[in-house]
Amino acid sequence: MKRTRLLESIAFHEAGHAVVAWTVGVRLRELSMVEAFRNRGRAPPPPYFRRTVRPPETWEAIPRKRVENMALVCLAGPAAQMRSFPTHYRRTYALADVRQASGLLKYLAPEPRELAAYVGLMEIRARNALSADGVWHAVEEVAGALVRRVTLRVSDIRAIIEGSGSCGTEEGCLTRHVLAADGPTAA
Repeated sequence: MKRTRLLESIAFHEAGHAVVAWTVGVRLRELSMVEAFRNRGRAPPPPYFRRTVRPPETWEAIPRKRVENMALVCLAGPAAQMRSFPTHYRRTYALADVRQASGLLKYLAPEPRELAAYVGLMEIRARNALSADGVWHAVEEVAGALVRRVTLRVSDIRAIIEGSGSCGTEEGCLTRHVLAADGPTAA
């Protein structure tokens, strides 16, 4: 794959994380292509959540839906990358994200076979989330801006998503919380 296509692919990966995070109410973070440029597009993108997300003993108070939404955000990046460049997608691009999603979900499904099935289900939900009204258009807008600007602040991402004109209207139609962990819902 040419360097430009690979960098675009990484931009879609990062945009998938950001747009799905925004729609399910997970905190956005800055997106950057600096590492991708520095490594000439050869290194896979890092996971969306930069730190370990709380030790197991504090998970009692975190609702299942929150954990599932965080896993959904982890898996939305690889799903967007696969959707945008299906013939060039490699599972190795998603390893860090799948590992992070598995780490989150293992608190809900500790048995290995159940965990593998749960991760598989959440991968399907991530692909479906990208097909919800306005979501893919917003991913395209964020990815395009990321390729042009290399780094996007949270305020930039929010402005792009909110003004993406996803339904052909000036104000757009993509609203927060249009996605649930169990799939798209009416806004």
